[in-house]
Amino acid sequence: MKPQAYSSVTAFVAHWRALETADAQLHDDDRTLLAAMRDVIAMLRPDERAALESDANTGAAARHRERAHANLARELRTRGILAG
Repeated sequence: MKPQAYSSVTAFVAHWRALETADAQLHDDDRTLLAAMRDVIAMLRPDERAALESDANTGAAARHRERAHANLARELRTRGILAG
């Protein structure tokens, strides 16, 4: 299952994090969607994945998150998941 199209990387990440949090209570369709989203996230380097999972607001964390968003946006566009 291909994830739906998202209007922004932020929207994709927010949905991914919400599904990750609710993983134990997900229905089959949501589990399949989460697996597809994990495949996309897996293309990031470990430090970039950590930046997406982090709530830290330091300057360094923001830079890492920004870089992760840029790389993720490129991958989402390639896969037709990011609108625009």
